Amino acid sequence: MGALTAIGITGGGPLPRLAGAPVDARSIASVLARHSDGTQNLTGDVLVDELIPVNAKKVVDAVERLLSPQRDIAVLYFSGHAVMNAHRTYLITSEYRGEIPGPGCVDFSLITDLVNRSRVRDIVLMLDCCHAGATFDSEQVPFGPGHSLSALRDGVFLIAGAGRDESALEVNGQSIFTQLVLEGLAGGAAELFGEITATSLYAYVDERLDEFDQRPILKANVSRLVPLRRVEPRIKRDVVRTVLARCFVTPDDGYQLTPQHEPSEPEHDPKLVETFQHLKDMRDAGLLKPDARDMYTAALTSKQCRLTERGKHMWIRARDGRI
Repeated sequence: MGALTAIGITGGGPLPRLAGAPVDARSIASVLARHSDGTQNLTGDVLVDELIPVNAKKVVDAVERLLSPQRDIAVLYFSGHAVMNAHRTYLITSEYRGEIPGPGCVDFSLITDLVNRSRVRDIVLMLDCCHAGATFDSEQVPFGPGHSLSALRDGVFLIAGAGRDESALEVNGQSIFTQLVLEGLAGGAAELFGEITATSLYAYVDERLDEFDQRPILKANVSRLVPLRRVEPRIKRDVVRTVLARCFVTPDDGYQLTPQHEPSEPEHDPKLVETFQHLKDMRDAGLLKPDARDMYTAALTSKQCRLTERGKHMWIRARDGRI
């Protein structure tokens, strides 16, 4: 099982109030609580300062609760302010009054230390704050007994909303980064079979931040990708397995279409029509393409359809029993 801690802090002391931070934290926790079919996903813990101030101890305690047990996956989300001095970067809590370091400052190195010492198998960090890209930089990671020379232990994935020297942008009081993350988790970042991984989520956010003067940062030390959430797949696994086995003896083969595949034709064959629909689903998923401008024309003119490079890769996976 997996768990989530979502933290949203409006600010402290002289910093401008980020009214959207608590809303963002609740939204992240809500979307990650269940898969799109309603089944349970990550159990959530939300820490916000709308009614009660959140101090540095509460933040650290929440992170420790998330990372201390031995579990499969843990997701830590933070929305709020961060500040830097010459040597360190700090997350800011409600008690901050402008002194760096001082009350209300949570040293990034403390978070990275908790992450690197954790027994959780896979950890995903999503940080929506200024300077988030500084996380796991060498000066933010305490080295010593029990630490490897790698800044990230195996199984850690960071998506930072802004670079080391960048600010996190808002539009109409809403974080651009988090809104894109929410879109991605709702399905925009879904891969072929409906799985949303940290990699696909980062790719989705990165592409859509192109129009803004803000770049997300990706840091990872992983040997496998763990789904953060599952949504309705673009195509079902059994359809892909069936069509590849029936229609393509080798990945370089073409499949012959005929007018009998087209349901609007008088001589159509119901079984071929069903196969044709599956082929069109695979076309929509980018797994094959017709030798004509579209599948309808290919059928009427008895042309073939062929696997794309992605389709050929999927054929190999199906042959090896990995679909």
